[in-house]
Order: sequence, then C-alpha cells, then structure tokens
Amino acid sequence: MSFHDYCLGSVDTCVTNGLDRAVLYGVAGVVTEFGATENSARLTRLADRFDDNMASWTFWSQPQNQTPSHPQEPPTGPSLMDPAIVRPYPRAIAGTPQQWHYDSASGTFTIQYSARRADSGQPFASGARTEVYLPQSNYPSGYRVESQGADVLSSPDARLLQLTTNPGQDSVQVTVTPR
Repeated sequence: MSFHDYCLGSVDTCVTNGLDRAVLYGVAGVVTEFGATENSARLTRLADRFDDNMASWTFWSQPQNQTPSHPQEPPTGPSLMDPAIVRPYPRAIAGTPQQWHYDSASGTFTIQYSARRADSGQPFASGARTEVYLPQSNYPSGYRVESQGADVLSSPDARLLQLTTNPGQDSVQVTVTPR
C-alpha cells in the first residue's frame, strides 16, 4: 500500500496510520512521498522512523530545490539529496527482518534478521545472500563489520555488503561502523 507523509505539525500520525492500514489489509506499506521540507533534522527523524518500522520509502521534491542552479534539468550530482536521508539500508535479506537502524551521529548501522523464511519457517538455501547498501558518503574512510551468524562475502569496504548465513544459524546480527 502506497502512502505519503506530509504531516509537518507537532503531531505526526501519517506513518503510523499508513503502516497500521497496511497491516490491517495484510500488505506491504511503502512511503511513496515525503519531504517538502529543507529541515534536515525533520528528514532525519522521518527516515529514522521509517527504518524503525522497516518501511521502504521514496523521497520526493516537486521544486527540485536540491538543484537550484538547474531547475529545468533532472536532478543529478552531489547536490541531489539532503545528506540527512542518505543512509545504509538492506537491499535483500535472506531471512525475515526483525529490525534495522542507522545512527547518523555515529555512522553505525545495525540489522537483525531470522535466517528462516517468513512464510514457512524453513531456512533459506545454503549460499543465499543478504545485501546491505553502504553509501560512500557515510563511510568515506571505509567501515568495519561485526557479524554474528553470517560470513561476509564482499570485498572490504565494498558499497554492497554481501553476507551468507552460517549453516545451522537461526538468527543473524550485523553491525557496521565507520573506520
């Protein structure tokens, strides 16, 4: 279910209402529009809230104010996105996600997931991969990975962290910190 978040007042129920409705109907909730502000603290709070609810999202900006010198051109380059919402996220999880979180102050990203399928409770096939995107801007000097229950398959400091669950493990916990 697609929903938007433009609740800019002191009471923000848009995310809660959208996700509750998705649960009610048994569908995935996706925030397909949010933004409409240049307040980085607000954008960070929203992105944190989306992460805390494991919700996928798309940022939207009608005026393309991220590229003020080229208002008629498609947004490109380093001024494309407010740094407040550039963050790590899981692209694919070989299991059932339990939680993930990015702490923008420390640059620490954590993710926990069950190594079992949500629909059947059965484990994934050996070699199935979990992928976590780690933006260069968040880890300019590289990163360290601590993993319990999975092995890292990707090269050191790769933008796409690839993991595979260790045989017999029911859960995985991964922490990424900047160097």
